[in-house]
Amino acid sequence: MSVRVRWNEQRHAYYIYINNRKRRKAQRVGPNKKEAEAAARIIRERILSGNFRFEDEEVPKETAPTLKEYFEKLQTGYLQTDAFRQSTRSRYDQSFRIHILPQLGELRLNEISRAALEDFIGSLSRKNLAKPTIRITVSELQAVLNHAVEHKMLSENPAKKLSHLFKNAPVRHKEIRPFSDEEAQRFLEKVAAHSPQHFCFFLMAIHTGMRAGELIGLKWNDLDYEEKCLHVKRTINRWKKEQSPKNDKTRRVDLSDAVLKELREHKSRLQLKFNQELPEWLFPNRNGELLEFYNIRHRHFEKCLKLAELKKIRFHDLRHTFASLMIRKGKSMKYVQQMLGHSSIKMTMDIYSHLQPGADREALNDLPVIDKTKIQSMGQVIRLK
Repeated sequence: MSVRVRWNEQRHAYYIYINNRKRRKAQRVGPNKKEAEAAARIIRERILSGNFRFEDEEVPKETAPTLKEYFEKLQTGYLQTDAFRQSTRSRYDQSFRIHILPQLGELRLNEISRAALEDFIGSLSRKNLAKPTIRITVSELQAVLNHAVEHKMLSENPAKKLSHLFKNAPVRHKEIRPFSDEEAQRFLEKVAAHSPQHFCFFLMAIHTGMRAGELIGLKWNDLDYEEKCLHVKRTINRWKKEQSPKNDKTRRVDLSDAVLKELREHKSRLQLKFNQELPEWLFPNRNGELLEFYNIRHRHFEKCLKLAELKKIRFHDLRHTFASLMIRKGKSMKYVQQMLGHSSIKMTMDIYSHLQPGADREALNDLPVIDKTKIQSMGQVIRLK
C-alpha cells in the first residue's frame, strides 16, 4: 500500500497516487499542497482502517450494512451535528420510521435497486400521500444514500432523479380557517376579559402574522419604537430551544399603533410585577422565564375561542387571519410576503390568492369596451347623409 502526493507540472496541480490491493489510481486535488497532503492523510487512514474503496468498487454485499443499521448509526452521529435542527432530526426520524424502513430497512445498501425504489414510491402513492410529503420523504432517503456514497459505502446513489415518479401526486394544503374582522374582534374581547396577561401576545399574533415560536422568542431589544417595527432574529422550537428564524433570515415586521400602545402598557405591567427589573423575554411566564406555548394554547387560546363561541381553529390560523385581512383591505401580496417572511412571493400567492375572488372579478370590468348604441347611431347619421 502506498499513497503519495506529487506535483504535475503539465497540469499545474497536485495529484494523489494511490496503490492499494494491486490497483492504482491518480486523483487530482489542485494547486494547494496542504489540501493535497490532508486528502492523502485521510486516504491513508481509510486504507489502514479497511474503509477505503476505489470509486468503481462496491462494498461486498455480505459486509454492507442494512439501510436500517446505517440510518440508526447516523442518528447517533451525523444527524446530531449542528448541521441539523432538532425539527429536521425529528422529521428524518418520522419519515424513516413510518415510510422508509418498513419497506426498505432490511435491504443492504448495495441491494437498494432502482426497481426497489420505484416500488417504494408506488407504495407512497398508494397511501394517498400529498406530493410535498412524498418529495420530502424521497429527499431524505436521497440524503442518507448520498452520505453512504461520500463514505465509500456505495459507488453511486440509486435514488437520484426520481421526481418524475410522483410529479402527478396531489398537492394538498391544510384548510385555512382565518377569522373575519368581526370574529377577530370577538376573540380579542374575550382575551382581554379572561386572559388579560396574554392580550398583547394575541394582539401581536393577529396584527403581525408572526409564528408562535417567533413571538415567544422575542426580546425587548428586538423592538424599535422610533421605526415602529421589530426584527425577528430567532424562534423557539417545540423543545424550547432557541434557533434562527425560518429560512435563516432576520426580517423586519411593522407594528400598528394599537400594538405599540399595548406594548408600552405591557412593559409597565412587567416592570411593576418584577420590581422594575424587566425580564429578558418580551412575553415571559409568571417567573420571568421562557413562555410555554402548550399552556398558552390550551389554557388561554382554546378557552377564549370557546368563550367567544367561535369555530375551533389552530393558533397558526391567526397568522392566516393577518394575511387574509391585509389582502382584503387592499395591501399588496409583496408586502404580505415580506411581513410573513415567506421565501418567495409564489408561496404567498399559492396560499392566499383564493382570498381575492371578488377583486379578480372586478378586474374584468376594467377590460376595454365600446358603446355600441353610440356607434350604431353614428352609422344611422352617415347613412341618412
